[in-house]
Parts: sequence; structure tokens; C-alpha cells
Amino acid sequence: MGKANTEKRPISFWGIGPIFVILSLLVSGMTLFFTFRNPEYFRFKCCSGLFYIVGFIVTIFGFSLGVGGGVKIRKYFINNILAIKGEYGIVRNPVYSGILFVMTGIFLCLQSWLILVTIPFTYFILKLLLTREDKALTEAFGEEYIQYKKEVNAIIPKVASFYPAFFYPEETRKITENLSVIKSHDGNIYIYKTENQCLCFDTGYGNKELVDGLKKLKINPDDVSKVFLTHTDHDHTKGIHLFKNAEIYFGKNEEPLINGTKHRFSILYSNPKITRKYTLLANHQVITIDNTEIKIVFMPGHTIGQVTYLINDSIAITGDAIIWQNGFIKPFYRLLNMKHRQAKKSAKELTKYQGKYIICTAHTGVINANFNDISYR
Repeated sequence: MGKANTEKRPISFWGIGPIFVILSLLVSGMTLFFTFRNPEYFRFKCCSGLFYIVGFIVTIFGFSLGVGGGVKIRKYFINNILAIKGEYGIVRNPVYSGILFVMTGIFLCLQSWLILVTIPFTYFILKLLLTREDKALTEAFGEEYIQYKKEVNAIIPKVASFYPAFFYPEETRKITENLSVIKSHDGNIYIYKTENQCLCFDTGYGNKELVDGLKKLKINPDDVSKVFLTHTDHDHTKGIHLFKNAEIYFGKNEEPLINGTKHRFSILYSNPKITRKYTLLANHQVITIDNTEIKIVFMPGHTIGQVTYLINDSIAITGDAIIWQNGFIKPFYRLLNMKHRQAKKSAKELTKYQGKYIICTAHTGVINANFNDISYR
């Protein structure tokens, strides 16, 4: 995510939108007119149920893509931000792409042969219209946009684009003299060294990548004295076995998820049990280790016991309380939250640390303390 290298905005807010919307309405209107006027010529009647199902799925996908891409588009425009994650990590033009997918889904439901003509026609006209926008964005954002174009398609998404559009952890490295981040598949764990102890925040998947990351940073897992869990989802707890000598800590409201009294997703899935001895933490409790103070702040929503750890009033380990996407702090993805309304409140609460703290998320990297020109709305 970057900003334009000029104060002048590269394109107008509406861009090609009005032209494409009018074109889409005209094409859709003509398709519907001919399909219903002469169904014997323009409708096929085989596998009706299959086409209804596929059409419905394509329509919902297109609607979600278009709405998701359009929610913050004005803020990206005002701040000259190049959005490259979320819906913009799936396709570069999610609003236009969404319209095209909705049209396709509707025509599939109608079982209209005209889909074979109208959708390719609309697609190629859209590609032609986007040429001007591509040129302007290349001039404004330079190499960043060129690289973005290589990785993400303009209209039709690549299958490989979906996952990294929403999960893009930090690479293994030292952040400060005391703080390090280690990548474990699609997430991060954090290591903090006090004067005499080595602390671990979350434990990742316990995979080879995590083990290699510890070796790279010359951290012996046997030297880790304490593991602080932001919550107990499997991608945060599977690596506990690596830290054999560590005491385990997590928020007291999270305990029902590991003792079987509360299910993570209804009755479909429960979090893995933690068989080792653990210590439960209270909201606003402060733990002092050597010269380091760790404050526990409950941030429920993603799970019932999700917590954030504040280290020495300068570092926030947030787990899945938030994501960092296109310059904005946002709540974690709705489908993965136990209570999304609470998650939104927690995310808003965490914005007060932006610009003052190094904010360490679990799946979307690190927000530097000096990045304070955009905030959650």
C-alpha cells in the first residue's frame, strides 16, 4: 500500500464508472428484453437447477466483490492511496469486476444464450476503458503499481490471488532491538526479550517455517520462559509444543473455548485443548518481568477471550483483534469472528494506539509507530 508521488490525484473520483455503468445497463436491458420476448430462441433449458445454483453463487460473489471494493474507495481516493489488499488483492478493479460478475450470474440464472455474446463484449469494452486509468496510476505510483499489475489481474481474478489478498504476514526479521517477528505460514508470532527472559506471543502452526525462523534469529525455543496467547485458535496454539519450558498465559474469558463448554463455530468446530498448565489473565492486569511491563487489555469479538498485550506503552500485540488493510485499521474478517459487532468496537478502540505504538497484527503485518495519517472510521 502506497501513496501517489504527486499531490494531484491521478484520476477523477468517478473515473470510467459512469460510462461503464450506463453500458452495463444498456447491455443488460437488451439481453433481458430479447430473452423474455423470444425465450424459444434465447433460453436453454438443460440442467436448470445447476445453472440456478452457479448463477446465484456468481451473483453473490460479484455483489460482495463490488460492495467490498467500494466501501472505502472515497477514502483511498482522498488520501491518494493505492489499495492492493482485500478485494483489491483479488482484482485491481473490484467494483467494475463485481458488476460484470453480477451480470454473468443473472444471465446464468435466466439461462440466456446471450451471455455468450454480451459478457465477452462488456469485458473487452471494460478493458479498453481501463487503459487510461492504468496509464494514470502507473504515472502516479510508479514501480509499486507496475508490480501490483504483475501480481493481480484487472478484472478476472486468479485463483492464486485470493488467499494473499487477505492474509499477508510479515517476513521473519528483527523489528527493534528487543522485538522480533517470525512468519508461520499465513500468520506471525512475536518474540520479545527482556533483560533476562525471552517471551513469546502466540505460537503459530508449529511448522518447519516457524522452526527455521527461530533458528534464523538465533532463538532457542527452550529459552522461552513465557508464552502469551492472544486467543486459542489453532493457528495461534499449535506451536506450543516447541516451547517446552514456557509458562502459558491467556485471557480468562477464553477458557470456555478450550475446556469444551463453548464452541468456536456453533457445534461445528471447537478450539484445540491446551493440556499443559496455564495461567488465566484479567482485564487491565499488569505483569512486570524484569524492566518490562505487559498490560492485558480484553478485545473480544474475534473470540470471546481475545486480548491485546501492551508492552512498555510502546508495542501492541493484537492477535486477530484487527487487520491492517490499505492504510486502515479494520476488525478481523466477519466470517471468522464470533461476535462481529464486538470486533468492530475492539478495532475502533485499538486505533488510539496508532501512531504511538508499534502495532503487531497476526496476519497482516506490522504498523509502524510513525504511520498516523490514516485511521479507522
